[in-house]
Amino acid sequence: MQKFLRILIIIFLFMMCLLIGAKLANVSLSGDENIVIKNDTQEQNQMRLLVFIVDELNKKNPELSAVWSVIIYDQDSSGFMFIPLSDKNTDGFKDIKRSFVLTAENNPHEKTIKFFNAKYKTKWDAHIVLDMYAVEYLLNWISHESLDVNSLVEFSKSILLQNMCESITSRELKPLETLDWTLISPDHFKTNLTFVRIMNRWQKLSESNEILCEIITD
Repeated sequence: MQKFLRILIIIFLFMMCLLIGAKLANVSLSGDENIVIKNDTQEQNQMRLLVFIVDELNKKNPELSAVWSVIIYDQDSSGFMFIPLSDKNTDGFKDIKRSFVLTAENNPHEKTIKFFNAKYKTKWDAHIVLDMYAVEYLLNWISHESLDVNSLVEFSKSILLQNMCESITSRELKPLETLDWTLISPDHFKTNLTFVRIMNRWQKLSESNEILCEIITD
């Protein structure tokens, strides 16, 4: 009889351990889920763009001029962050240029995206390929035509972006509907971003009380 009771007690303790372990596992899982949700929310508050600038997108072999990382964020504050990665005046640009390959539709090849992800240890949310014609048009549009783009031949000159940032932060953003996409897309501007996603991001920025603009250089 005592042996039977000992067996029952052991079984009871074993079952209690299983129940406690399962409870702890559920608590830990819930904690992990909360962390993941929080990270997803942070990702939704910013968009990281890999931007390739070429000379002429509609010619047979567009020549790469510069590569930028552009971050559009809407968290505690809202704004733009421009980070130059490489251009034809920097060391190592030949290797960058050699790894830049476009498909027949003028989109970056999958190998190109993988190369930049690995080189800069960053995974961008989307990419943009545009030529100097599109750069000039977009800069004039976003700055309310207050920039003398023609006097600045190379996009890599920081004064151009500094003036653009001053223009962005000193007045309201223009409605995206005023941008004539037919003038630049698809001959001068290519992206894997959907128009709806662009509109949603621009709308959030437009609703902000203050727009920040930063240029991050070495």
